[in-house]
Amino acid sequence: MTSSIELRVSNYRCFTDSKPLVLPVSSRIVGLVGENNAGKSTALRMIRELKPLWHELRDVGNVCRLLHGGENKGIGSAQDTLDPTEIFCDRNSRDILLVFNIAGPSQNAEFRIHVRRANNFSLELLQSHNGKRLQFRPNDYDYSTESFVGGGINVPVPGLFSMIERFVASLYLPSFRNTVNTGGGTLYGLPMGSAFIQAWSEWKTGADKSKNRAISNTTELIRQAFGFENLEINAMSTSNDMQVVIDRRPYRLNEVGAGIAQFIMTLGHVTLAKPQLTLIDEPELGLHPRIQTDLLRILCNLSGGWLYFATHSLGLARTFAESNIAFRRQGDAPEVKPLQSIKNVSEFLGELSFSGRQDLGCSKILLVEGTSDVRVAMEFLRKLGKGHEVVCLPLGGSSLISSSSGMEMAELQRFNCDVFALIDSEKKSESTALAKSRQDFGDCCTSLGFKTLITSRRAIENYFTDDAVKAALGPSYRALSQFERVQDATPSWGKQDNARIAEKQDFGLIEKTDLGEFFTAI
Repeated sequence: MTSSIELRVSNYRCFTDSKPLVLPVSSRIVGLVGENNAGKSTALRMIRELKPLWHELRDVGNVCRLLHGGENKGIGSAQDTLDPTEIFCDRNSRDILLVFNIAGPSQNAEFRIHVRRANNFSLELLQSHNGKRLQFRPNDYDYSTESFVGGGINVPVPGLFSMIERFVASLYLPSFRNTVNTGGGTLYGLPMGSAFIQAWSEWKTGADKSKNRAISNTTELIRQAFGFENLEINAMSTSNDMQVVIDRRPYRLNEVGAGIAQFIMTLGHVTLAKPQLTLIDEPELGLHPRIQTDLLRILCNLSGGWLYFATHSLGLARTFAESNIAFRRQGDAPEVKPLQSIKNVSEFLGELSFSGRQDLGCSKILLVEGTSDVRVAMEFLRKLGKGHEVVCLPLGGSSLISSSSGMEMAELQRFNCDVFALIDSEKKSESTALAKSRQDFGDCCTSLGFKTLITSRRAIENYFTDDAVKAALGPSYRALSQFERVQDATPSWGKQDNARIAEKQDFGLIEKTDLGEFFTAI
């Protein structure tokens, strides 16, 4: 079953009753955008600080017992805090309330968690349509349907416990990411300085070959992102430092710049921790815009496709995230709301600082339908060695794919660069006519001189081979036929999974298709 899950958090640190934190936690990639001191980092740290609570809630039987009896349970201290009351809002004396709003296929439910200043918590499960509090016995959970079932009541909560498990297995990366210091120890549970360098050395040269391969793979990802011919990263035995050998020239880590150091530190932590969700603060630090998306792409792949990031860059968030949340300081508390959709493409390119990128060799624009298509396009362009030449611009689904977008598209001509447009045909069969809106949009792009492809198959996912689908998603999945909808396959997958499949796709196997020829010609 599919569902949408939203987490609403009240009276946690700077977030109040009237201005709660709202996160679309069923979105795999979430961007948190806003000014300094507006609550972005606090929102990310909340998932880490409340890990003792998530540990208690990962046990379905434990949850059922609490729902049945209504008793309180001790939570223990929040992570990284010395004072247990530190996590509570200091503008009132009320308790923290966390509410998972679960919009299921047949009905909605609310899973409420009351965290009290007395250092305990209790649970409630409610049907949203009537607000009735429901009670269940320890065995009243059906794992096959992800539903609470008892007393003639069936309340589906699809995805809830897998989301809580993901919170348990999450990794928080603060904006301070630096290996070159004289000390060791940890920061937010991360090994720092000499502790990190020692861990890297043990993983690279120890007896565990799976760890050896993990470090080797991470090094290769860094090499590809920066375009080096050769790269080796070693722990130095004579000091608390690392040696980076770039194209056979040795350097100490503090000699190669903050960008490479951040890549090594960040990807090293994710490699060592193997998280199911990565939370990163300001991924753009020390990185040129063309490298920032590479970092997010790699982090996303290393953490199973789940990534939340806090950033000051509107362009980075709009390009990469499936859902974006805007944070701003409003009075004495942050205000959190969904980021407005793209108003026009030239505004978006301004947010991406595209004019500045042109001076540094980024000379092409690729229009695609949505953010998930951006990540697929980035994977294919990377395989062709063109990843840093092209800016991928999502059109926001079907909102701009119409005959009325001519003036909007014409604005791109003023950037004086090659523009490409890739649109799904959405055809049900080879003989099906294109929808008028798609045909008109394609004709509009062609008339403006854009190199345009409306796919001969239904959509991008219809080009993936069976080997790539199985490698990314598992042996029970299969490739789609040329005009099959992904939701009609059994099992199906979401658009957000396409990038994982694209990563596994041998481009040579689709090179001769119209899609492959289009990317080759960019």
